[in-house]
Amino acid sequence: GALVAAIPFLRHELELRLTRARLPWRQIGRMLFNGSAQVFRNLSAALLLLITNRVLLGLGGMAAVAATSAVMYLNSMIMLLLSGCNEALQPPISYCCGASLYSRVLRILRGMLMGSAGFAWAALAAMLLIGPRVMPLYAEDGDTRFVELATACVAVFPWCYTIKWAEISLIVFLTALESPLRVFCVSVLSSLGCDMNTFLRYFPAAESMYDIMVATAIGLTLLNWVWQLFKNFGFIAGVEAEDPIKLSIRSVLFIGLIYYCDEIT
Repeated sequence: GALVAAIPFLRHELELRLTRARLPWRQIGRMLFNGSAQVFRNLSAALLLLITNRVLLGLGGMAAVAATSAVMYLNSMIMLLLSGCNEALQPPISYCCGASLYSRVLRILRGMLMGSAGFAWAALAAMLLIGPRVMPLYAEDGDTRFVELATACVAVFPWCYTIKWAEISLIVFLTALESPLRVFCVSVLSSLGCDMNTFLRYFPAAESMYDIMVATAIGLTLLNWVWQLFKNFGFIAGVEAEDPIKLSIRSVLFIGLIYYCDEIT
């Protein structure tokens, strides 16, 4: 796929050209800052999966963990397709936004949302119809408990696709607009349904890790706040800046949500 995508560049059929990479340190810093929210999102997902396996191990033993892993294997393929289709639209969104082609950005966003929603509902139907027939393929002969648990899991888990597509599309869109703070807040808000008491019951180390993550999140929010204020008052020339009043209100709101997220959940 990568070789096929490179053919138009090699044949000079596009306005874009392959050149030697010359990235200033400021641009590298912006790239790292823009991708930092995705890094924390992946880390939180890995932590959640670890805690989920610990809970399942206590509730149903190895059979419950194995049954959930089988469903997660199918889910990973669906999530890769959904994320890949959305992330493929990041370059045109960034280009059109930079070129002030906002009507085209809205058209791309509308198509991305409609396509993601359609794919998510199709994946839901496929998992509900095909999943129970696929789960026995993962089981050993006579392992009826695994089949029962996997069938029950595949009947419940796919319903998250009805909401997950909106989260993925929104995160991809905000990343294309270089809004890491908003991406981080979307990731935090998408996890508000998790009960911290359950985490502490099965994974006591989560308490100290939770404090570290909250402190890191508040630090990133403050860093973005100061950075935007510097741009507003002209200390950094040649870059766009947000309205300082709206920026301050939003930053204070997000810091409050992050600090009190344990009580909110």
